[in-house]
Amino acid sequence: MMRLQATALLRALRPVMPRRWRLPTGFDPDGYLRQNPDVAKGGVDPALHFLRHGRIEGRLPRDLQAAKAEAAIWAGEDARSVLESLLKCGAVPEALWAGLALARLAAVAGDWSSAARLLSPPDAFLDGLGLPDPVLLRAEMVLRLGDLATASTALDIVQARFGPASGWRLLKSALALAHGDDAGWSASLAALYDRHGLDVPRLSPHTTADRDPVQVPAFDRLSARASAVVNEAERAPLVTVVMPARNAAATIDTALASLVAQSWRRLEVLVVENGSDDDTAARVARWSQRDARVRLVAGRRGAGAYAARNLGLEHAAGEIIALQDADDWSHPDRLARQMQALMAGSHLAACLSHWVRVTPDLCPSLWRPDVRPVHVNLSSIMLRREVIDRIGPWDQVRAGADTEFVARLRHVCGGSGVHLLMPDVPLAFGRIGAASLTQASETGLTGPGAAARAAYIAAAAQWHRSAETPRLPEPGMPRAFPVPDLLRIDVLEGQE
Repeated sequence: MMRLQATALLRALRPVMPRRWRLPTGFDPDGYLRQNPDVAKGGVDPALHFLRHGRIEGRLPRDLQAAKAEAAIWAGEDARSVLESLLKCGAVPEALWAGLALARLAAVAGDWSSAARLLSPPDAFLDGLGLPDPVLLRAEMVLRLGDLATASTALDIVQARFGPASGWRLLKSALALAHGDDAGWSASLAALYDRHGLDVPRLSPHTTADRDPVQVPAFDRLSARASAVVNEAERAPLVTVVMPARNAAATIDTALASLVAQSWRRLEVLVVENGSDDDTAARVARWSQRDARVRLVAGRRGAGAYAARNLGLEHAAGEIIALQDADDWSHPDRLARQMQALMAGSHLAACLSHWVRVTPDLCPSLWRPDVRPVHVNLSSIMLRREVIDRIGPWDQVRAGADTEFVARLRHVCGGSGVHLLMPDVPLAFGRIGAASLTQASETGLTGPGAAARAAYIAAAAQWHRSAETPRLPEPGMPRAFPVPDLLRIDVLEGQE
């Protein structure tokens, strides 16, 4: 009863409340608590929780059939017709969420115009759902279309209603860059880094790539100043960074430059090259000549990124293992901050940092319903070598092994044994490209690829629960649990 009274009071005051604190017309207190048992358990008033926290965290204001249909699509099921029906005939909150869900699917397909149209007018989404996500996504879509004025207006609306959340800052920086304002790009992100004493990333006029700086994508101009060298003493733990690479000539210079610039100096970088058709290996060899900490390891063509990681482990000398992909950029203090966290807690088995996925021109991607703009970077994991000896290697499949590996790690070592470092602070930028695992059609985020990934994770979870100590067998041994055919990798020597 108290919940209903609080909601009724907020609705009655809605016409005179500042827009920033208006409860959305689609809010249902009981539905909100059903969806969020943590809020119900804490005894927090649902309406106040939504206004103070839930809307920024992306929590739904009520039970929505459209949200369930969207979740089914991202799990690989075919529920698009449900969304289309709700868009045309559903009640207002259902129709709004159906529009948002269909806009996200349009964004996946690169149809920015349709996505922007589905998210118009923004006031309808703000009044009905009370979330910044639809307006931020619309800002991203019109920004990609080159409509900078509309993008700016959308961001002003979000700031006035919700404040400068991380998604707003990322798009604000992209808007500045679209106007040619490199300094504005950095200034928009400053608040994320300043509070942790980290240098704010900036865009250098120079590049490590052998191209005219004017023609280089903004991603390849990322730079930041490292803190003072953390420890070069021989007694400091050696960190081995394993980097799988295949046909990465266009990106690997930026990735390696960000690693050799790390403030944690005692490291080795093992680039496992899996039979590239370009000059990836030659580029790595040149880096090895300049910095002996970089080493080239010959992998097997077609073996995949996870097999490359396992091969890197065989060559690793470090007692601490870390990862980086060949198309990512890491802040120069990323490894040092992760090491500090790992060494400060003897109970910790691993440490994960956070990142943002961006296009080569540094426009963030905000259309994933299952992740926030700045989210956990599974490819940033840093862990003690002894932990890998205990839980086994990465599963050599086409996709999903990062999720399985971390889930296995948590099961064996406990959830508190995995530290999430500085949420909302992107210590890495991930480059979005057609070759990305999550973008590839066979292993993508929707359709058969999503269904295969969901089945794989479900089978892995069952094994984690049933095994006394789930240690993945070494490659070549019988599998611990089944894997969908779509995710299998069959490696023949010398060919794909």
